[in-house]
Amino acid sequence: MTAAIEATGTVAALASEDGRATVEVVVEGASPCARCASGKGCGAGIFTGQGGQQRLRLPVPDGLTFAVGEAVTVSMQGSTLLMASVLAYGLPLAGLLAGGTVALLLSAGEILASGLALAGLAAGFAISRQRLRATCWRADTRVSLDRVA
Repeated sequence: MTAAIEATGTVAALASEDGRATVEVVVEGASPCARCASGKGCGAGIFTGQGGQQRLRLPVPDGLTFAVGEAVTVSMQGSTLLMASVLAYGLPLAGLLAGGTVALLLSAGEILASGLALAGLAAGFAISRQRLRATCWRADTRVSLDRVA
């Protein structure tokens, strides 16, 4: 099991979304790693936002209440970040390759092959976006929110 990724932030706003209490948390960005600083990072700095502030809208866990200005800890399991990376990068790539493979099997010309590959890429992006929303960000168990100890 991979380690959890944690960040400390401040509750900026309280809201209700679909009848469920949510909070908007402002997380201060940490100094990025050397690769991020050079613009060649992997994008794993989900909580840091390249050294600036990141605003996250998160569901409030059952039994907890928060106040604006309260310090909180936001955490995510490393396996969730890994799954999000596979969905975000792997599905579009698989769609691109599938479109190219179909073009190869059909002995399509260059223009049709390019079109099928792009159609596969677009389909991969669409499926990826839907799966990311449903799997990673909507499930309360994926991102944890708690008071700073």
